[in-house]
Amino acid sequence: APRAPGAWMKDMIGMLFSDVLGGPARRIPSPVLRSLLAEGLLPALGTVLGFLPQILMLFLFLVVLEESGFLSRLAALTDGAFAAVGLNGRAVFSLVMGFGCTAAAVLTTRGLDDKRVQRRTILCLPYISCSAKLPVFLTLSASFFPHPFLAVLLLYALGVGLALLVALATAGGGRAPFVMELAPLQCPRPIFVAKSLLFQAKQFIIKTATVILAFLLLSWLLSSFDWSFRLAQPQQSMLASLCRGMAWLFAPAGMNDWRIAYAALSGLIAKENVAGALAMLCGDFPYGAASAFALAVFVLTCSPCVSAIAATAHEVGWERALLYAALQTVSALLLSYFAYFLWRGGAPYAVLAALPPLALLLVRKRHETIHRPRKHHARRVHR
Repeated sequence: APRAPGAWMKDMIGMLFSDVLGGPARRIPSPVLRSLLAEGLLPALGTVLGFLPQILMLFLFLVVLEESGFLSRLAALTDGAFAAVGLNGRAVFSLVMGFGCTAAAVLTTRGLDDKRVQRRTILCLPYISCSAKLPVFLTLSASFFPHPFLAVLLLYALGVGLALLVALATAGGGRAPFVMELAPLQCPRPIFVAKSLLFQAKQFIIKTATVILAFLLLSWLLSSFDWSFRLAQPQQSMLASLCRGMAWLFAPAGMNDWRIAYAALSGLIAKENVAGALAMLCGDFPYGAASAFALAVFVLTCSPCVSAIAATAHEVGWERALLYAALQTVSALLLSYFAYFLWRGGAPYAVLAALPPLALLLVRKRHETIHRPRKHHARRVHR
């Protein structure tokens, strides 16, 4: 069967790191250097960089959508739908940009005139799956879905649904005004699209070669040596002793494992770290489908990376930014437990538990009153 170009290029990058570079690294005489390269950096970097083709395809779609003029028309077409959740069509710019980078999307919200709409759009953005979450979703999806593309599509749709629920839950006040000039429709210039993709590839590689490489080096050092600085198995390493107390965080999701907790929380620095840490510490994901889905839901809904938190602080202040991050991380843990419960057969019980609050909401809406002042004879109108 023919293979997708992204999957083929991912396999080529994986082969480069595992066979072409990993073969000589496994023959290095020094056990420390061999462990660093063959068991630490090369597999982890190969896992992260292997998803560069899929990320570039995502950015290709975003660049074409923006440069063709369709994005402004999408904003006009979706204004009515966004008005139903208390936003307006201008928010679609930030939400669509959130599929590329959450930090950049947060900075685009300064174009929203209404500060309430800006704050609520920023609250929605962490649930929009940025490109950094894509490697994690693709890594985990093979554990709980036969077709990774469909699994990733499900997670992206789940994130959009949660973002709209957050917007609806925080809706208040009147309808935000919507005024915008439509950009002319045009065919994107191929040279500009190519330069944009090269820039995004360069940014991803620079990030991988700096922040993620530094994180992987520290992870390898702490997971390969004990407190006497002797080579040790991960279970006897410094990292295990430091992180063993965090194992309970994901125990309700079937993962009473410090390695999973460390990998998941490392995403608070950069989401790509999750895939790299899993590849370094676990190799293949060691748990079942329900746990893989629960971990994917946590990565989907937890606080964004530190650069996005800094961008949020620049727009709404540090106190509000840290409060948002804390609330999102705690709620992400609870949502991961709930996702595990649903996957393990708890969906019928969840539906039954949701029926009474839904019925109460419907009854309340039915008896909502509208008061129309008519001198001293105001009538109650039920709807």
